[in-house]
Amino acid sequence: MRHPNGTPCLEGTAYVPQDFRPCCDLFAAHTTTCVYDLRYEWWPRSRQWVIALAKAAGGGGIVIHYCPHCGARLVDTAS
Repeated sequence: MRHPNGTPCLEGTAYVPQDFRPCCDLFAAHTTTCVYDLRYEWWPRSRQWVIALAKAAGGGGIVIHYCPHCGARLVDTAS
């Protein structure tokens, strides 16, 4: 699926560590949403969780260390 501007939609895909275990259902749900919604991704190169930003909004991500929903610390599960 693609957005109206031609960029691919990431809804239904997830960028998480292989052994990912979500801290809560809301965090888990937001790992598979579109970047135009609230999407969390694991970036293995920098070993950080981020709130992914759409390219139309500048791209990149905002690093997070705690779950915005339940407050649990987001640990590096990919070590």
